[in-house]
Amino acid sequence: MLPKPSKMPLLVNKAAITQPTKLIKAGELARLTGLTRQALHIYVQMGLLKPSLISRGGHRYYDRASVERIELIQKLCVSGYTLKDVRDIFFVTVQST
Repeated sequence: MLPKPSKMPLLVNKAAITQPTKLIKAGELARLTGLTRQALHIYVQMGLLKPSLISRGGHRYYDRASVERIELIQKLCVSGYTLKDVRDIFFVTVQST
């Protein structure tokens, strides 16, 4: 279950990912953003987020851009948008570029 928008942190601790090329596992990304691993999985299923790398063992790794994308998703949800709305916004943005 996804946290309610009022429970979502507005700021993410980006200090743990100081180098643009540093990759972190899904569990660490969840901890940094205040989301659960299940919520991250839902974001991936919905097309809101994409792992930077999936290891042979199935571990998902994310980069700093993923942290910033989650921060944007959280801000939009706090503003009243649903995850479906956010997906539609991202889709329209990609289509128009």
